[in-house]
Amino acid sequence: MERGISLGVVSGDVIEGTITPKLMERANRGLIEERREQAGRLPTVEDFATAIVNTCAEDSLVNGTTMFVGST
Repeated sequence: MERGISLGVVSGDVIEGTITPKLMERANRGLIEERREQAGRLPTVEDFATAIVNTCAEDSLVNGTTMFVGST
């Protein structure tokens, strides 16, 4: 039964301001700085939140669309 619900996925690069880059840096010193250099910058928590809100608000996206935050 159609209920008018669609799915949008938001995925991303390593997100600045979360525990993930800290743990990655502990495991492999220099890895996060190298990633910053490759990507130009890492997306922030705010960047990711904005992408989630925009994905939810965008009516024209096809069901199952994945939005990526940060460099690919």
